[in-house]
Amino acid sequence: MRGTVEGVENQGQTDFLHDADAGQVQGYCFGRPMPASEISAVMLADFRKSLPAIPSPGEAKMQAVNL
Repeated sequence: MRGTVEGVENQGQTDFLHDADAGQVQGYCFGRPMPASEISAVMLADFRKSLPAIPSPGEAKMQAVNL
């Protein structure tokens, strides 16, 4: 049976639980509690950070000229 380990607060605990093949972990190491109304905005901001930078049309034109 797999369970969720709660209260993981630092990377050392995370590494130990990974080595111990823990199924799921949660705690401050991964995120602080927040109101449900803020979750979608935080997830969207994190997603946007993971996207490659897309130059604006003006920047793209300048890059093409400098080639």
